Amino acid sequence: MSVNNTPPVIQHDGNGVTKSFNYPFKILNGADLVAQVGNAILVYGVDYVVTGVGDDVGGQVIFVVAPVIGVANVTLFRQITFDRSTDYQYQGPLPSLVVNQDFDRLTMMLQQVGQDIKRSFKLPFATFTNQEINQASALRANKVILFDGDGNLNIGTDNYVDQTAAVAASAAAALASKQAAAGYASASQDAATASAGSANAAANSAQQSAASADTSAQNVLLAAKWATYLGGPVSGGEYSAKYWAGKAAEAASGDAINIKFTPDGNVFSTNVQAAIQELDTKKANVADLSAAIPVGMRGEFFTNTAPDNWIKANGGAIPVASYAVLAVVLYCGDANNATAAWGYRCTSAATPTTTRSTTGAYIVLPDARGEYSRGWDDGRGIDAGRSLWAWQAGQVLSHTHTASQAAHSHTVNLVGGGSGGALGISYMVDLFQGTTPTSAAQPAITVTATGGTENLVRGLAALVCIKYK
Repeated sequence: MSVNNTPPVIQHDGNGVTKSFNYPFKILNGADLVAQVGNAILVYGVDYVVTGVGDDVGGQVIFVVAPVIGVANVTLFRQITFDRSTDYQYQGPLPSLVVNQDFDRLTMMLQQVGQDIKRSFKLPFATFTNQEINQASALRANKVILFDGDGNLNIGTDNYVDQTAAVAASAAAALASKQAAAGYASASQDAATASAGSANAAANSAQQSAASADTSAQNVLLAAKWATYLGGPVSGGEYSAKYWAGKAAEAASGDAINIKFTPDGNVFSTNVQAAIQELDTKKANVADLSAAIPVGMRGEFFTNTAPDNWIKANGGAIPVASYAVLAVVLYCGDANNATAAWGYRCTSAATPTTTRSTTGAYIVLPDARGEYSRGWDDGRGIDAGRSLWAWQAGQVLSHTHTASQAAHSHTVNLVGGGSGGALGISYMVDLFQGTTPTSAAQPAITVTATGGTENLVRGLAALVCIKYK
């Protein structure tokens, strides 16, 4: 066994039809192969199953639902848990299979760390300055990571919560300035109208007309100043609409950035408020414990009902559509569908054995009721000739019984009447004639039967079920 240097990740294009995709690297457990379609991480044993566990060249990932059409939208990668499950004893045995598997696992961990490092920020080898962020958590709170004027990693001084409030305040001030500018513009229009009226009345008061025209000009200039002036306050400490709009833009585009990754590993930035909203909508994915148990596994329970995600192994025919993953794992294959005792597909749940069909809508479960399980021979030769999907009848191992009759004697009455007398006379005649009298006997020996209707060992009754998701 070995672990080659093939990167433990591969991408495929989904086409909405294909369900099986290859992966070219070794895995030790099916759950170590993670499948991602787009941005969604799928659930092993529910959304997909894996073949080729332990093979150096990998295997296949079989999806229950074909991934949608997309370019490089199907990502398969190895992700193992960083733990140690083997405890070697002092001066104990070192089985090569276990040691090799442990070294394989360590190599896979290093490859996984290497893949993580590739996706992290790295500085050139010529960078010798310390890039550590050593501020306490209280000093880092509500701050963003940035590069300072020397290009070194640091924490921003601005609080993005305060910046958000400043953006809102600037926007409100800009709106107020806009409204004020509109008001002055309206006043200017009114003054212009009054000026026109004064001009029409020039014959009555030339001086009044001139004064009105002067007021109109001043109002027009003041409206323009409220709209665009940047030299300081326009009046009473209040600034123009353009001034507050600039402040709002500065607050929105300053240090308030959030670094994010696209699915293909590229980096882009967005404003802090959008990042906060996005983070608020995401929840951590907590894997269901049952996902660690592979579909198709046999389990025994001391209850009379099957637990959640398990189904009784009672030989029934179940719909493929409702148990899609189990149907993939359990199917005996087209070549065995006509002869298998279970794992075959059929068109009728009521009469499965007479309606076998490789495209049937039902699949037949093994019937484990009242049966003992026996390990599949798988080429060993002890139980040769029996396939994985076959049922085996009981039998008694060939043996012999030894029976004997104890030594005994027969007593013959030589004197008497009736049949006894006749036997006695015949016996004596034989003696007088010089012959030896004989008596033939064929005693019967009976071996008494014992036992019941089958060979049994002591056992406990348990409900046998199969994991289906």
